[in-house]
Amino acid sequence: VLNIGGIANITWIGRRGEVAAFDTGPGNCLLDAAARSLLRRAFDPGGRTARRGRPDLAWLTARLRHPYFAQPPPKSTGRELFDAGWIPRGSAPDVLATLARLTAASLGSALFALGPVDDVYVGGGGWKNRFLIELIEEHAGIPLRPTDDAGVPSDAREAAAFALLAWAHHRRIPANIATGGRPAILGKLSPAGPVFLPPSRRAR
Repeated sequence: VLNIGGIANITWIGRRGEVAAFDTGPGNCLLDAAARSLLRRAFDPGGRTARRGRPDLAWLTARLRHPYFAQPPPKSTGRELFDAGWIPRGSAPDVLATLARLTAASLGSALFALGPVDDVYVGGGGWKNRFLIELIEEHAGIPLRPTDDAGVPSDAREAAAFALLAWAHHRRIPANIATGGRPAILGKLSPAGPVFLPPSRRAR
């Protein structure tokens, strides 16, 4: 399962129920930052501007040598690493084309890091970037499908995940099995207490 949010991550589910997960690197964060700066838009709809661009292959090759991409999983990263310093110079189409290939290459290379892959389901805003999805499929050599095809609507995926985490906490089931740490019960139960009303609204 690929989650292409600001940072992209993979959850791998093995045939015997093994689960592992890790962050692959930038998802939408650099693309969206470049769109805000160069297009004055929150994002590049469908990757249409990126599709028109010519990628800077020298910049891309150099950036893909960053040690994070070669680090074996489990691993985690964030915008503190993949910040504005990762946005190349150039026209909007060329910059977005380059960044789309950065995400596609880092995701595509990481897809098989934990074992064989039969099916790939995608969630997150990146699924709506058709150009990006095509690039990942080209790089990985495997078709991608929305999480909807697995019975999890992409727009409700995170809500369902947090409901599952709450259920696991209530049942005292460790829910961090994918992250490589020691099994732990996640979260905290905070029962509702008395409701505080300011003096002006208290019953007289």
